[in-house]
Amino acid sequence: MAALQPNFQQMHQNFLHIAEQFLLFQNLPGLQAIHQLMLQLQQQFVGMNERLDRIEAKVERIPWQLYNASASLDAPLQYPPGVNPDPDGPLPMLKRDLLDITAANCMASLHLLNAPLPPAHALVAQRRQKLMDFLGSGMRAA
Repeated sequence: MAALQPNFQQMHQNFLHIAEQFLLFQNLPGLQAIHQLMLQLQQQFVGMNERLDRIEAKVERIPWQLYNASASLDAPLQYPPGVNPDPDGPLPMLKRDLLDITAANCMASLHLLNAPLPPAHALVAQRRQKLMDFLGSGMRAA
């Protein structure tokens, strides 16, 4: 029996519906204080939705990150659904390719994966580490 999983899309829709309902209070006369409170709550709901989106993205990465963490150096890396590395493209094909990927290909790979980018002044090892961490390789850049 599979364990129940949270439905992030439904939670997102529910938060939006609650926020919309709060906005209707502004139509009641003399309730400016409540209106201000509603605006604050709406901002909090937006923040919660953004956090839920980030959590959902992290949860979706877990299966292929777990695979990459336990894969041998000669194993092909797994990527998110819809991302298919091309042998002539910037994405590393094998786990060992992460060890000597160029700074330019690191940045191109991070862009393709919509991953967080390192600072512009980051060293190549820092860029590699960012990619290794996002892919869940369990490796350390030298």
